[in-house]
Amino acid sequence: MKKNILIGLFLITTYTFSQNNLNWQGVFLTVSGHHEKDGVEAYFALSQCDGEDVIILKLVNKNNVDVTVSWQPAIFTQSKQWINTTKTKTLTIGAGQTLTGDCQTNNALKINLQAWGISAESFYRYAMNYFDVK
Repeated sequence: MKKNILIGLFLITTYTFSQNNLNWQGVFLTVSGHHEKDGVEAYFALSQCDGEDVIILKLVNKNNVDVTVSWQPAIFTQSKQWINTTKTKTLTIGAGQTLTGDCQTNNALKINLQAWGISAESFYRYAMNYFDVK
C-alpha cells in the first residue's frame, strides 16, 4: 500500500514538474512573427505524454472580455516541410484567462505528433494557417 502511494506521488510530481517546466515558444500569428493577435497570445512547447511526443499549446487572453479563438493547426518539419489541416479548432477563453493543454485532457491544446506522421526529431515548429479572435 505504501509502495503504491509513493509511486502515485512520484508520478504526480513528475507530471507536474514536466508540465511546469516546458520550453514555451511563441506561435507566429502574424507575418512579422508576433505571437499576439487582438489581445491573445499563443505559445507551444514540445513535450511527452505517456511516452508519446506531443505539442502542448497555451493561449493567454489579455482582454477584459471573453473571446472565441479559431485556428487551423500546422507544423513545420526540420526539412521545412509544411504539414497542415483544414480542420478548424475553436475555443472560448475567459477574460484574463490562460488555457494550457496537458497530458490528461484530449482537446485542441494537445497535438499528438504521431497522428501527424512525424517524430519529435523531425519536428521544427508549430504554426497556424490562420488565427481569428472574436
